[in-house]
Amino acid sequence: MKITVEFDEQEFSQFLEWRRTQVAPTSKSGQPEIDALPIHYLSISTYALHILNHHGVSTIGDARGKLDRELLNLPNFGRKSLNDLRDAIKAFDATHPKD
Repeated sequence: MKITVEFDEQEFSQFLEWRRTQVAPTSKSGQPEIDALPIHYLSISTYALHILNHHGVSTIGDARGKLDRELLNLPNFGRKSLNDLRDAIKAFDATHPKD
């Protein structure tokens, strides 16, 4: 089954603006607390994202706090998913420095 959703440019802009307001708590500098951000902010596969969410890993801080062996023990979460997650966290940290 294929579902197609069409947005005009204005609707899409409104959606993006709304999405920007749905941010996690902010630090003293007004920047989002990185560890409190939802894990979907990371560039990881939908497959890995679903596995993590299903097992209660829903924020960047949750993922950062898990040991590699804990993540590898999740059903269907393998070495490739782990490497992608760790790389995505490093890339995110590089572009979103903490206070």
